[in-house]
Amino acid sequence: NGIDPAITLATLPQFAHVENGQMAATVKIIPFAVASEKLRQVAALCAGKQIFSVHPFKPMKVGLIQTTLPGTKASVLDKTTRITQSRLARSSSQISSEQRPPHESGAVSQAIGKASAGNDMVIVFGASAMSDCDDVVPAAIRQAGGTVMR
Repeated sequence: NGIDPAITLATLPQFAHVENGQMAATVKIIPFAVASEKLRQVAALCAGKQIFSVHPFKPMKVGLIQTTLPGTKASVLDKTTRITQSRLARSSSQISSEQRPPHESGAVSQAIGKASAGNDMVIVFGASAMSDCDDVVPAAIRQAGGTVMR
């Protein structure tokens, strides 16, 4: 686009999820014709360089933690596990461990530490909605040596 506004290269945004067969980029000559010198300039600019790329998802081992409160139904936790595994499967990732500690910062912190040891990523679902940055799950993340970013 910088050489001549008639020449347009458009791509999906950086880090966009791309399905097999989906168009990821397009080059358009807007008025349907452009001076050959302009095309040579674009070709020279691109020659020998990687213009863009698409990388596959990296499969990951995931530790799943779901906190529990009195009255938490196992069927709800089981459904969360199934849905999460289904979503992770899209990137060839899998849940390799699952823990269901009580909804207390110390217990959750210990679960995070244990899950961190053998997994690439840890996902924590809290049994109660977070009301502030010092709630049980963020406090547990900090206690386990993590950083809470928002």
